[in-house]
Amino acid sequence: MKLLFPTMQARPFYDRNAIYAGLAYNVTGLAPHAYTSRASYTVPANRRGLLTGIGLYWKRETAAGTPGMVRVWCVVNWGANYGAICNLASMLNAVNDKEVVNFPCQIWLETGMSFTLATEIGGVGGTNAFWLSATYVEFGS
Repeated sequence: MKLLFPTMQARPFYDRNAIYAGLAYNVTGLAPHAYTSRASYTVPANRRGLLTGIGLYWKRETAAGTPGMVRVWCVVNWGANYGAICNLASMLNAVNDKEVVNFPCQIWLETGMSFTLATEIGGVGGTNAFWLSATYVEFGS
Protein backbone atom coordinates (compact mmCIF):
# COMPACT_ATOMS: atom_id res chain seq x y z
CA MET A 1 0.00 0.00 0.00
CA LYS A 2 1.30 3.41 -0.93
CA LEU A 3 0.29 6.58 0.92
CA LEU A 4 0.53 9.87 -0.91
CA PHE A 5 0.77 13.23 0.77
CA PRO A 6 0.52 16.50 -1.17
CA THR A 7 3.51 18.77 -1.01
CA MET A 8 3.12 22.36 0.04
CA GLN A 9 3.47 24.68 -2.94
CA ALA A 10 3.09 28.08 -1.23
CA ARG A 11 4.10 29.46 2.11
CA PRO A 12 1.58 28.65 4.84
CA PHE A 13 -0.80 31.48 5.79
CA TYR A 14 0.80 31.99 9.17
CA ASP A 15 4.18 32.77 7.59
CA ARG A 16 3.07 35.99 5.88
CA ASN A 17 4.45 38.68 8.20
CA ALA A 18 2.96 37.01 11.24
CA ILE A 19 2.47 38.92 14.48
CA TYR A 20 1.78 36.84 17.58
CA ALA A 21 -0.11 38.87 20.17
CA GLY A 22 -2.57 38.72 23.01
CA LEU A 23 -5.05 40.66 25.09
CA ALA A 24 -5.24 40.58 28.86
CA TYR A 25 -7.53 42.20 31.40
CA ASN A 26 -7.16 41.82 35.15
CA VAL A 27 -9.28 43.53 37.82
CA THR A 28 -10.32 43.03 41.45
CA GLY A 29 -13.10 44.48 43.58
CA LEU A 30 -15.80 44.61 40.89
CA ALA A 31 -19.37 45.03 42.12
CA PRO A 32 -22.47 43.81 40.21
CA HIS A 33 -22.82 45.39 36.75
CA ALA A 34 -24.49 44.92 33.37
CA TYR A 35 -22.74 43.55 30.26
CA THR A 36 -19.43 45.38 29.98
CA SER A 37 -16.79 45.01 27.28
CA ARG A 38 -13.37 44.66 28.93
CA ALA A 39 -11.03 44.16 25.95
CA SER A 40 -11.51 43.84 22.20
CA TYR A 41 -9.56 43.40 19.00
CA THR A 42 -10.51 44.18 15.38
CA VAL A 43 -8.51 42.77 12.46
CA PRO A 44 -7.01 45.76 10.58
CA ALA A 45 -7.22 46.38 6.83
CA ASN A 46 -5.20 44.04 4.60
CA ARG A 47 -4.65 41.59 7.45
CA ARG A 48 -6.23 38.36 8.64
CA GLY A 49 -6.29 36.81 12.06
CA LEU A 50 -6.52 33.51 13.85
CA LEU A 51 -7.86 33.46 17.40
CA THR A 52 -5.86 30.68 19.06
CA GLY A 53 -6.81 30.65 22.73
CA ILE A 54 -9.09 32.14 25.36
CA GLY A 55 -8.65 32.12 29.14
CA LEU A 56 -11.41 33.15 31.56
CA TYR A 57 -10.95 33.26 35.35
CA TRP A 58 -13.43 34.48 37.96
CA LYS A 59 -13.16 34.55 41.76
CA ARG A 60 -15.71 35.68 44.38
CA GLU A 61 -13.90 38.07 46.77
CA THR A 62 -16.82 38.89 49.08
CA ALA A 63 -20.21 37.19 49.19
CA ALA A 64 -23.21 38.89 47.62
CA GLY A 65 -26.26 39.70 49.78
CA THR A 66 -28.48 38.38 46.99
CA PRO A 67 -26.49 36.10 44.69
CA GLY A 68 -26.89 36.43 40.95
CA MET A 69 -25.43 34.88 37.82
CA VAL A 70 -21.83 35.81 37.03
CA ARG A 71 -21.03 35.62 33.31
CA VAL A 72 -17.73 36.00 31.50
CA TRP A 73 -17.39 35.34 27.80
CA CYS A 74 -15.67 35.92 24.48
CA VAL A 75 -17.95 37.19 21.73
CA VAL A 76 -16.83 36.97 18.09
CA ASN A 77 -18.28 39.34 15.50
CA TRP A 78 -18.21 37.89 11.97
CA GLY A 79 -19.69 41.01 10.36
CA ALA A 80 -23.47 40.51 10.19
CA ASN A 81 -23.38 37.68 12.73
CA TYR A 82 -21.91 37.33 16.20
CA GLY A 83 -21.82 34.71 18.91
CA ALA A 84 -20.34 33.77 22.25
CA ILE A 85 -17.73 31.10 21.59
CA CYS A 86 -16.45 30.67 25.13
CA ASN A 87 -18.59 31.15 28.22
CA LEU A 88 -18.11 30.97 31.97
CA ALA A 89 -21.29 31.12 34.07
CA SER A 90 -21.54 30.64 37.82
CA MET A 91 -23.98 31.09 40.72
CA LEU A 92 -21.36 30.30 43.41
CA ASN A 93 -21.44 32.81 46.27
CA ALA A 94 -18.96 31.74 48.97
CA VAL A 95 -15.79 33.75 49.48
CA ASN A 96 -12.94 32.39 47.30
CA ASP A 97 -15.27 30.40 45.01
CA LYS A 98 -13.78 30.40 41.54
CA GLU A 99 -14.30 29.15 38.00
CA VAL A 100 -11.71 28.76 35.24
CA VAL A 101 -12.13 28.10 31.52
CA ASN A 102 -9.18 27.57 29.18
CA PHE A 103 -10.33 27.25 25.59
CA PRO A 104 -7.81 26.42 22.85
CA CYS A 105 -9.33 27.24 19.48
CA GLN A 106 -8.67 28.08 15.84
CA ILE A 107 -11.14 30.74 14.78
CA TRP A 108 -10.50 32.45 11.46
CA LEU A 109 -11.01 36.24 11.34
CA GLU A 110 -11.06 38.28 8.13
CA THR A 111 -10.38 42.03 7.85
CA GLY A 112 -12.87 43.99 9.97
CA MET A 113 -13.98 41.04 12.10
CA SER A 114 -13.49 41.29 15.85
CA PHE A 115 -13.71 39.60 19.22
CA THR A 116 -14.57 41.02 22.64
CA LEU A 117 -13.92 39.80 26.19
CA ALA A 118 -16.83 40.80 28.44
CA THR A 119 -18.21 40.43 31.98
CA GLU A 120 -21.61 40.69 33.66
CA ILE A 121 -22.51 40.22 37.34
CA GLY A 122 -26.07 39.89 38.63
CA GLY A 123 -27.27 40.02 42.21
CA VAL A 124 -26.86 42.61 44.95
CA GLY A 125 -23.56 43.34 46.68
CA GLY A 126 -20.37 41.33 46.79
CA THR A 127 -17.14 41.87 44.89
CA ASN A 128 -15.41 39.82 42.22
CA ALA A 129 -12.03 39.41 40.54
CA PHE A 130 -11.53 38.62 36.86
CA TRP A 131 -8.62 37.66 34.64
CA LEU A 132 -9.45 37.48 30.93
CA SER A 133 -7.05 36.70 28.10
CA ALA A 134 -6.96 35.87 24.42
CA THR A 135 -4.09 34.95 22.11
CA TYR A 136 -4.12 35.44 18.37
CA VAL A 137 -1.97 35.53 15.25
CA GLU A 138 -2.28 38.39 12.76
CA PHE A 139 -0.81 38.00 9.28
CA GLY A 140 -0.85 39.48 5.77
CA SER A 141 -3.75 38.55 3.52
